Amino acid sequence: MPKPIRVLVVDDHAIVREGICSLLARRKDIEVVGEAADGKRALDAVVQFDPDVVLMDIQMPGLNGLEATREIHKRFPSTRILVLTQHESKEYVVPLLRAGAVGYITRTARATELIGAIRA
Repeated sequence: MPKPIRVLVVDDHAIVREGICSLLARRKDIEVVGEAADGKRALDAVVQFDPDVVLMDIQMPGLNGLEATREIHKRFPSTRILVLTQHESKEYVVPLLRAGAVGYITRTARATELIGAIRA
């Protein structure tokens, strides 16, 4: 069996992080290696846990998702960043893709779509 996909979940809402972690924990091919509540903690967690995928919220206090995405992509180019957002507007999505995110998924997506995006 191949190594599981190592995921870091970044969101400033604890209940959202817990829900995503619980959902992903049921998958044999995905391992949640850490959580972070803001962009600064996300950077620290990438250094500590070396995830394959960072599931990144946009709007967070302090270092927001766009700034964190830009910094993670610059320092750890092999780490894939998938944005999880409530926004579908190009004004939010395009800057994130330019900053290094490989894709985005909206919070209205079903669990199977989120898991598929992580696997992709």
